[in-house]
Amino acid sequence: MEGCSQGWGTSGAKTLEKARALSRTLTLTRMLMLVRVYCLWQELKKLVQLHQERFVAFEQPPLSEYDLYQRKLRSNTSIAQKGSQSNEDDRTVDTQTDEVGCADSEIQFQLGDDTQFENLLSAMQSGQEGLRQEALDGLLEKREVVGNAVGTNNLSHFLQHASQAVESLLVENFASAEESKDAGALPSSKDMSSAFQQDAWHVAGVGGFSEHPLMTGRTPSWVCCNPSQGSTILTICNELPGQLSSDKLAGKAVLLVWDAASPDYPVNVLVGDGNPTCASFSPNQNFIVFAGTEDGNLLVWDLREARTAQTIELAEELGLHCPVRFAAYSTRSMAVTTTQIHTSRIVSVAPMPSLAASRGQLSFQIVSSDDRGLVSFWLLSELTQAETETVFDLGIQIGSSIRLVRSRSLSIWGSMDVVPRPPGRKGGPGQPLDLDTLSMDMLLDSLGPGPTVQGLNFYPGDANQFLVHAGDGRILHRSRFGNAAPPREFVCGPNSVPAPITACAFSPFLNECFVVGCADGVRLYRTTCAAPLLTWDTQDAVCEVRWSPNRPCVFFGMTTLGEFITWDLSQDDRKPLLTHSLSNEFKTSAPAAPSFCVVAGPSKLPVVAITVAGTTAIRSLAPALCRALPDEEKLLLSLIDSALS
Repeated sequence: MEGCSQGWGTSGAKTLEKARALSRTLTLTRMLMLVRVYCLWQELKKLVQLHQERFVAFEQPPLSEYDLYQRKLRSNTSIAQKGSQSNEDDRTVDTQTDEVGCADSEIQFQLGDDTQFENLLSAMQSGQEGLRQEALDGLLEKREVVGNAVGTNNLSHFLQHASQAVESLLVENFASAEESKDAGALPSSKDMSSAFQQDAWHVAGVGGFSEHPLMTGRTPSWVCCNPSQGSTILTICNELPGQLSSDKLAGKAVLLVWDAASPDYPVNVLVGDGNPTCASFSPNQNFIVFAGTEDGNLLVWDLREARTAQTIELAEELGLHCPVRFAAYSTRSMAVTTTQIHTSRIVSVAPMPSLAASRGQLSFQIVSSDDRGLVSFWLLSELTQAETETVFDLGIQIGSSIRLVRSRSLSIWGSMDVVPRPPGRKGGPGQPLDLDTLSMDMLLDSLGPGPTVQGLNFYPGDANQFLVHAGDGRILHRSRFGNAAPPREFVCGPNSVPAPITACAFSPFLNECFVVGCADGVRLYRTTCAAPLLTWDTQDAVCEVRWSPNRPCVFFGMTTLGEFITWDLSQDDRKPLLTHSLSNEFKTSAPAAPSFCVVAGPSKLPVVAITVAGTTAIRSLAPALCRALPDEEKLLLSLIDSALS
């Protein structure tokens, strides 16, 4: 056993030594291979150079609130976007744009009355020979009897067939005589003493609301009408300086909705935060009201909302017999940078002009402008029940589904390549203002101190071009997209001193014609001419101008002292037609300037709603100022053409 173990020990030692030698050989071989690979790699490295290139495989910016709304709108199966307007294929092509007139006409049948003629046609189309022959024989027999009749028979037959035509002609003549009697002679300065009817002013709230405690310390300062329902008017009631109301709505915005047919008591009382400066209705719905305030906020009311326990209790405490409604949306708590929303007095708020009405859903655009020249565009939409529970927006009030989304903001001073900067503004010309990256200090430094803008008006039917009337007497032509077409500024005349512009109104009949009111009179412009076509001087500043909704040549104006002035260009284009002083009927020494609007009342004649001396009153216009003359639009166009030549 010992010899065997010694043999095995010698053999194992030799085997282990051979294994170690083999391992050293393999290790050396592997090291040599690695050295060769490394040398080869070093040689290849000198020949091969790697280039590094970076690229973005997928990039998608975050969607804004407006983009989310557009995606939701296009996801509807009933609405699909077929294309977008880029204006690259704009060409001047003659197209048929005139409306095709349709009128009913009558036919005199030679083979009898229309019933027999229809029977004959149906018999001939039926293909039955017997029926066709019978119808022809009956008609021929009747014609033979009529042809052989004498004297009295012919006269009676004629009277029998002509009696209906004579009766209809008499009815038409009687109606025409009544209209001529109501209209009277053509209006002129000799046979018209007033622009209103003989009836007196109907003071709104005379049935008891004018003495309500809610009106103590408040005065009407603004009035406007509803374009979709003309009999509805809206008044803004602001608190008098130093006379705060003692009711629970002290310091709140109060707007009253009236019905022109029965203005004894308001229909709705709208309550909000702030001091309203301007308001308007939605373009196609009569249940949306929005207003702008002095501190730059927008308020929206939805008149469809059901009355809550809070509003019912508040109405009972105030002693009101109409609903009290709080604002459904307010921009006070919007999470937007201060350079993209208003921070000063809002001077204009109105719906955007649009030719296409919303189909089946509440959606339209609003434009607002402040006195510093910042213009904001908003999209008003109605949220569904599911969206109301998921959307987080601090502006939506409890129980409301109305939402405002700011789509864009721009400054009228953003491009100064044509219009020079007003005094006091820094920066060189041609430098646009980037509102997304601009700080408030830089924005105020660019705009300059003090209010500079008095109002804004869009071109009728054009959502791209608008006019801005400034306090220094200039009327600026601006555009949402691209550069505005010339003229980019409307002047007050070669020999006139610039006066502050207070009001502007486009003609509803001739869209290229507009009239402005200023501190020294009224001017008539055309959008293609920078200078005024006609100018009329007034003793006092004109604070409001409106066109007549019925006559193209008639427009109205109101001065700060309460003079209601009527112009009729078809009678005299050198001076106003009539001047009606309201100082004899109202005390015009009120702190707020008078305001008025022309309302399509419940009757055939439109009415004028005014706010003067803390009173809202309604009165019908004279019939002669409401019925258009033959070819009056052509008369206005010829008058403008003659003024240009």
